[in-house]
Amino acid sequence: AAACPVGHYCPESTNSTDEFPCPEGTYRDTPGAVDIQQCRPCGLGKFCTEASVSPGACGVGTYNDFSNMAAECKLCPAGYECPETSGTIHAAPCERGSYSELGAAACTYCPPGHFCPELAMTNETMLVDRVCDAGLLCVNTTKLDGAAALGSTAGLAVWPNNDDHGCAAGHYCPRGATAQIACEPGTYNPARARKTENDCLVSEAGQYVSTSGASTTTGYCDPGHYCPPGSISATERKCPVGTYRSVAGGRSAKDCGTCQSGKKCDAEGMTTPSD
Repeated sequence: AAACPVGHYCPESTNSTDEFPCPEGTYRDTPGAVDIQQCRPCGLGKFCTEASVSPGACGVGTYNDFSNMAAECKLCPAGYECPETSGTIHAAPCERGSYSELGAAACTYCPPGHFCPELAMTNETMLVDRVCDAGLLCVNTTKLDGAAALGSTAGLAVWPNNDDHGCAAGHYCPRGATAQIACEPGTYNPARARKTENDCLVSEAGQYVSTSGASTTTGYCDPGHYCPPGSISATERKCPVGTYRSVAGGRSAKDCGTCQSGKKCDAEGMTTPSD
């Protein structure tokens, strides 16, 4: 009689060689088995379908730490990674600063604008509950796991706070910002951790702000000129013909003095009358 084939067992009175396949969760890699007990358990990190001749390794993104006789592996839970090509037994929790979705082969760095301060962070938690608050910038500028500095390619591995992660003066950060936004010329912001464009202060009359991202006004309006609120230049507006201004800091045309009798102010922007 022919030997019982691999993947099967053949007790007495077996009618055909494929009558008794080894059940799910077991395998037989040599011929001649006569009893179901000779079908071997697949083992952890493995799975076996019916009539298996060898265990199958759990694929990346799956694992088996629950049964020596599994018919299939489970998807890696969200917040964990299952990287082993030879069959993952235990799903590994994502480190701080990373997260994963269901069935992940590897954890992913927390994206800019988010923070992942706990182990085993799930994609859903990261997206919904770990968005950086307005006024804060959640961008990693340090090393993670010994890797090179990530710059703006990752979020934070810690809980954000105003002292360490507050948006810089002269800027503001909306909720979930991936980069801080500079206050426009003509405005400035002396404080950290500001949230909206409305936190950028319009430069006071008599002063100006010539650059973006300023934390203070640039200076005072030049003589011969005046600077209304929001000015971007020291020579924002010239004193009109018939007037002059000899000192800095003019706030409006009313700050330009009328030319004295016997003097001439026949050009715009004069600092002293001419004879």
